This record gives sequence, C-alpha cells and structure tokens, in this order.
Amino acid sequence: MVHKIRLKKADLAYFRRLALDSEKEIEAYLLGSEPSTNSFKVDEFLYPKEYAIQKTNCAQWSDDDVDEANKRAKQLNKKIIGSIHSHPSYHPIMSPTDYKEHKKVGHRVLGICGTNPKDRKTVPYFWIADSALPCKIVYEGD
Repeated sequence: MVHKIRLKKADLAYFRRLALDSEKEIEAYLLGSEPSTNSFKVDEFLYPKEYAIQKTNCAQWSDDDVDEANKRAKQLNKKIIGSIHSHPSYHPIMSPTDYKEHKKVGHRVLGICGTNPKDRKTVPYFWIADSALPCKIVYEGD
C-alpha cells in the first residue's frame, strides 16, 4: 500500500530553503489530519520561536513552543500529525534515533530533508510510523 502525504508545495519549499540556509538542524511540526488510513493532509508547518536544543545533529523545541503548537492545533480543530527535520549536509535517511523519537512522541508522520549546501540541493522524504517505505508526496492542486 502506498501512503500519501498531501501538502502545499510552497510550505515544503519554504522549509527546504530554511534547511539549506542553516548549518544546524531545524524542525517543524506538521498540523493537519488523516483523511484515510493511507493518506495524510498537512495544512500548516509550525515553527518554534526558540529551540531548547539546536545542533548540527539535533533540534528540540522549547516546552513553551510545544504548548503553543498544541494550542494552535486545538484552535483549528486539527492534530499535530508529525514533524519534519533537516539533516544538514547529509542524506534524508531515518536514523535509529529519528525512529525512536518519532515513536516516543506518537506522531504518525516523520519527514526528513537532507541538504547539500555545496550544490544548493535538498531532498525531502516522509514516512509513517508503521511503514519502512516513504510516502508519495502529493502537492495541493496537482
């Protein structure tokens, strides 16, 4: 079964640009819904005002920003369905730590965006918690 993630191309392009311009890992929460068992819809990428931890191989939101993200989700009657983070100067491969943290927080979707600053390229992939295969990205309006 192919899982699909539907999102706005401009939202992902913005994340990719931020990731490419940062030497440290960045992370955004994905606010949206799960219209069917094999489909996810991202309505908004949420960004922290401040990271509690931000290094080349780690990004962790502050508790205040996590609370604000949860409030925003509740206001819009949506869920935080997952997150996307960057792998600066590295491939978009899910590490054992990525998988463990993803399962621990209970999100359904995990996105990773590998960056290559030398060539100014990025490569994003999304997975769901119970599948090793990446999701198909479907852009809104396509």
